[in-house]
Amino acid sequence: MSVAREDVLDALRKIEHPDEEKDIIRLDMVKDLTIEDGHVAFTVVVKDPDGPFANQVEEACRRVLHEEVSRELAVDVELDSEMIPLGDDLMVGDQGGEKQQTSGEDGVQNT
Repeated sequence: MSVAREDVLDALRKIEHPDEEKDIIRLDMVKDLTIEDGHVAFTVVVKDPDGPFANQVEEACRRVLHEEVSRELAVDVELDSEMIPLGDDLMVGDQGGEKQQTSGEDGVQNT
């Protein structure tokens, strides 16, 4: 069975996040989408893995893909929780660099 990527994305656009009032594709919650020989697999990234939306989104994805694309489609949905990006400027510990000493009002301080 041949399945078009755009058909899968169009179907998943029908699933709206209740708090954000946007669909899961527009919110960039669908990651690692693969389509091969009548099999679709992807990960849905959620903010709260224990929340009501996370509990319902897996089944909603399967249902909409079976209704909109094909009832014979094999669907694997995984949930993942959203990670907070730390950024490049975050430094933990000394990280091998030398400490600089600066003179402040209270004397010499390590920075």
